Amino acid sequence: MFPNDGIILGNTPHANGAALFDSKENTTTAHIARLEVTFTGAPGPTGPTGVQGPLGPLGPPGSATLSPVSCTGGLGRVNAAGSSTCVCPPVTYSVTATAFGNGGTVLKWQGNDARVGLGSCTMTLTEPIGRIDGPANPSWKIKSSGSYSRCAVIGSVPDCAGDVGYLGTDEFPACTNALDTSLNVTAKAFVFCN
Repeated sequence: MFPNDGIILGNTPHANGAALFDSKENTTTAHIARLEVTFTGAPGPTGPTGVQGPLGPLGPPGSATLSPVSCTGGLGRVNAAGSSTCVCPPVTYSVTATAFGNGGTVLKWQGNDARVGLGSCTMTLTEPIGRIDGPANPSWKIKSSGSYSRCAVIGSVPDCAGDVGYLGTDEFPACTNALDTSLNVTAKAFVFCN
């Protein structure tokens, strides 16, 4: 590179002078204009973020394949991953247990499993087991919530056919007298599932 100190053109008093200037615009003798720039020093700070541009065009529609879900008693749903699932709606079930003497001398709860619900939306509740006058015997128990997220059971005071009924440990349905095997003693539980 050469320093650019400029140029001076002059003429003496008795001389005929002529000068010819060629410009960059001359398409016969000129070349393309060129500018060489060299930056030195540390870069400056980042400038502010610009304004958000306009919304782009709508993309082409995607494809989806949904597998049908058999959902008797529930609602078919598609989750965020695109999988279809069965969702059981919140519900309250009522289950009744009956005490029997079974040819013996005392009335007992049988501890049977009661399955309630419809189709995919079922749950299983184990009834109380043992003498009806034994308040510490095993009470109502959720054996399986099935397709529900969770179920809770609440027992009620049993119908002791004229005898006194009450709730023992863990809501065990109890009666004060288990010796009259001719009585029709029943207990009811309510199950809340969602």
